[in-house]
Amino acid sequence: MKPDKPVIWLFLLLIFLALILIAPAKAVEKRPGFTSSVDDTLSPRYARFSRGINLPFWFWLNKGKVKPLQQRFSRDDLLLIKKLGLTFVRLPVDMANIYAPEREDRLKPEEMRLLLEGIDLIIKSGLGVNFDLHSLSQKEGQSDYSKRLQEDPSFAQEFIYFWEKLAERLSAFDPEWLVIEPMNEPVFLGEENK
Repeated sequence: MKPDKPVIWLFLLLIFLALILIAPAKAVEKRPGFTSSVDDTLSPRYARFSRGINLPFWFWLNKGKVKPLQQRFSRDDLLLIKKLGLTFVRLPVDMANIYAPEREDRLKPEEMRLLLEGIDLIIKSGLGVNFDLHSLSQKEGQSDYSKRLQEDPSFAQEFIYFWEKLAERLSAFDPEWLVIEPMNEPVFLGEENK
């Protein structure tokens, strides 16, 4: 099956955004008297996103309804992450937890409130956030949206519209502290060699 042009362009756009937004920080060898593994000539943003840890079980792999961040990870947990020398958290988000196709803005209001409050708390704890819209959904047990993007041009347009609305909400945060991974590990079966 030959992919439609909107799917190819969407995939290329997502790769381009990922390369720009989440370029890895350049690690360097330790020098005598220098305790960081990050070159001090790097921008603060690259340094901030140099050492991270995954933060699952809140908006991804959660069991049941999404709850406030503090009911899963306390402020002390976040401060411990920082104290251990980590500089950011990767926040995987299951699209099914925030996507509401019946709403004009395509976003679940209560879940978005919890998500934005949690991101704010993480940043106020001194950690950067890598927002990761994860393609693997525990709710479906398989790719949540990759296959639909590949096969359904109308969903590809819907996905773009969803991201426009989501990006408007995420733009409230300083890009020095929040990077966006628009599509984690996309799965386009049968297109691996193209």
